[in-house]
Amino acid sequence: MRLAEHLRFERLFVALLTLAANGERALQGAVGLNVQQESLARLIISLSAETEPLARVALTGRALVHVAGRPDIVDQPDENNSDALQALVGNSNWVAVPVPYLPDLPPQLLEGFTMSTWLDGDQAAQDQATSGLLPARGVLVGARAPAIRSQEVVLLQVVAGQVGAALLGLEAVQAARLDELEEGRIRQHLFESEKLAATGRLTASIAHEINNPLEAIKNALYLLVARSAPDAPQRELLELAQRETERVSRIIRQMLGVARPSASMALTDVNRVVQETLALVEPQLRRRQIIPNLELDTMLPPIMASADQLKQVFLNLFLNARDAMPRGGGLLIQTRIAQMHDNMLLADKYLVVRVRDDGEGIPEDIRARMFEPFFSTKGARRGTGLGLWVCQEIIRSHGGQIHINSKVGKGATFLVGLPLPSECWAGASA
Repeated sequence: MRLAEHLRFERLFVALLTLAANGERALQGAVGLNVQQESLARLIISLSAETEPLARVALTGRALVHVAGRPDIVDQPDENNSDALQALVGNSNWVAVPVPYLPDLPPQLLEGFTMSTWLDGDQAAQDQATSGLLPARGVLVGARAPAIRSQEVVLLQVVAGQVGAALLGLEAVQAARLDELEEGRIRQHLFESEKLAATGRLTASIAHEINNPLEAIKNALYLLVARSAPDAPQRELLELAQRETERVSRIIRQMLGVARPSASMALTDVNRVVQETLALVEPQLRRRQIIPNLELDTMLPPIMASADQLKQVFLNLFLNARDAMPRGGGLLIQTRIAQMHDNMLLADKYLVVRVRDDGEGIPEDIRARMFEPFFSTKGARRGTGLGLWVCQEIIRSHGGQIHINSKVGKGATFLVGLPLPSECWAGASA
């Protein structure tokens, strides 16, 4: 209301670019002062209507002043007010100014759109449309009975700029919120995977410890049954004990099978897995001023691996790198055949994925514990301490290795080595 009082407009409203129900680009009423919302919602003006004044404001980026009863004073003589606009302003004087275009409109509004599409025959307007894109994202309209002065038009244009900036800020907040929700979803997925892995390790450890004495019991029962006479009174009890220990043994084997599930292995393009994983977190990285740089060897052979498990490994490494650079920096992701300078144990026989960040680095005493389960430097609210341990378990199950190189103040580098097919070794060594 303060804005309306300062500008002394009886009606003030904004119509923004949108897609109509039929899929065409249109202006639609969004918000207004002293305007009924029901009436404002009915203001839908197709941008293909060249003679509609508000559409021309959005398309040309030029303000338009309408003087009631004086069509000869209107900036553009080919005026044809829509019924919806007429219902909002009546016979009042009105002025329309463009809300400045900002480069984050939905792509479907801009796709295949050029100014010449709508401005055939209007050379002056085409001369202004140097970018080939919409110069406005909407229109700000003020209406009143008294005449509108040129100073008020300028002031309304300033307000329109503030509206555009506010829209940009709102969209940035919404984008940040979506990033936070996506990050929460990813973290929850990793957390559940890490809990399952830890539970599996505990189950396997317990099953293994039980299985050792159980085997001794089974052997003892076998000898007792073999040495007892068929009609001995204890024979039936010994056979019962033997059957039940066999049943316990089967349960233990099933527990071990659940604790160590076999991943679905298939020929896998590691470069593709890296790219798909980076796409998940790239919006978050850029929002934190972290610039990812991909250097992928396009000649790498496919390897036998579980794409889903590798994606979990790379996702952990990318998120750790992001957390290591709270003030931004660079994230280098490379793939190649391992060379001697990467790691002498990996050279020529492993495919290496190298993830390097520009963070503060990892002190040596911490670096020695990075792969321990439940060890975390992020605090209870941000880390479970299982991420790198799970990564190590996954890579080991693939027959690979994972290493850390880091110096305090000089960032950290993770090397993930995955075994190449044996037929590649001769070519790599030649």
